[in-house]
Amino acid sequence: IISYDTALALSKDAISFNNKGNALVGLRHFEEAIESYTQAIALDPSFNSYRNMGHTLMKALRFEEAISAYDKALEWQADFVSFNNRGNALVCVGRYVEAISSFNLAIEHKPDFIPSYLNKGNTLLTLGRLKEAIAVYQEIVKLQPDAVYAYHHISNVAMLLGDVDLAISAYRRITELQPDAFNAYNNLGNALAASGRHADAIMCYDKSILLAPKESIHAYNGIGNSLFVLNKFEAAINSYNQAVALNPELPDPYNGKGNALLKLGRIGDAVDAYSKAIELRPSGACYSSQADAFMVIGRYEEALFAYQHVINLQPNDFNVHNNMGQALAILRRYEDAIIAY
Repeated sequence: IISYDTALALSKDAISFNNKGNALVGLRHFEEAIESYTQAIALDPSFNSYRNMGHTLMKALRFEEAISAYDKALEWQADFVSFNNRGNALVCVGRYVEAISSFNLAIEHKPDFIPSYLNKGNTLLTLGRLKEAIAVYQEIVKLQPDAVYAYHHISNVAMLLGDVDLAISAYRRITELQPDAFNAYNNLGNALAASGRHADAIMCYDKSILLAPKESIHAYNGIGNSLFVLNKFEAAINSYNQAVALNPELPDPYNGKGNALLKLGRIGDAVDAYSKAIELRPSGACYSSQADAFMVIGRYEEALFAYQHVINLQPNDFNVHNNMGQALAILRRYEDAIIAY
C-alpha cells in the first residue's frame, strides 16, 4: 500500500488505484478499498475495477451497490464469476427469481462451474421449488460424482417430497463415499423405515451404532421405532432405554417407550413415560397418547386435561374432540360431550 501511495503521489493512474484496492481488501479494509476502486473507475472505467468493486461491496454487505457494480462489469464482459456473484448478491436482498436467472447465465457461460449449480439449487429450495432443486443437485453429481454435499441435498429434499426411493439411493451413495459417516447410516435407516423396510433399517442403525456408540441416540430410537412396527415391544423398550441412557433429555424415546408399554398393557408405566416426554417437550402426540392411557385405566379427569392440551396445540384434530366427547360422556357431562362431538 505504501508503494502504491508513492506511485499515486507521482501519477494518478487507474491501475495503481485498482491494485491499492486489492491490497486493502487483503487487509480487510473494505471501505478504503471501495474508495480506491471508485477513484480507479473515475479515471478509467474497466471490467476489472467494476468486478473488484462488486466483490468488495459484497464483503462490506452493501448488496444493492454490489449488484450495480456487477451490472457495470457485465456491460464490459460477460463473465461467469460476475454472473454468479451477482446472483449471490440478489439472493442476499431477497430477489430470488432474478438470482436464478443470473446463475443460469453463469452456467451458460461456463457449464461446468459447480458453484453456480449449487447456488441455483439452494435458491430454488428457498422458493420451495423442490423438484427443480433436486434436478439441479443431480446435475452437480453428473459433473462431480463424488460430491457428497450434493447427495445430502438430494436425499434431504427427496424426503421432503416423499420420494423415499430416491432418498435411499442418495443416502446409499453417501455411505459409499464416506463409509465411516455414522449419520449417513442413521439417515439411510430412517429412509428405509419410512419405506416399510424395517429389517434393513435396523441393520443400518446397527452400523451407525458400531461407528459411533456414544453418538447413537437417534439410531437406538430408530431401532425402537422399527421394532415397535414389527410388534417386538420388549425389544423396542430395550432400545428406547439405550437411547435414554445416552441422552435423558430427548423426549422421543420416552414417547416411543410409552407406546410400547401401552401395547404390553403396562399402562401405569406408559403414563410415566408419556409424562416424561411431555415434561421435556410438550406435543400433541404425547398428550394424546397419555390421554388414551388415562382412559384405559379409568382416570378420566386426567384424560380430559391431556385432551385439552392436544386441542390447544391441534384445534382441528377431530379425533381428539371425539375422544374428549367420550371421556365427558363417561363422566356424565353430556352437554359438554355434545359440544365436543
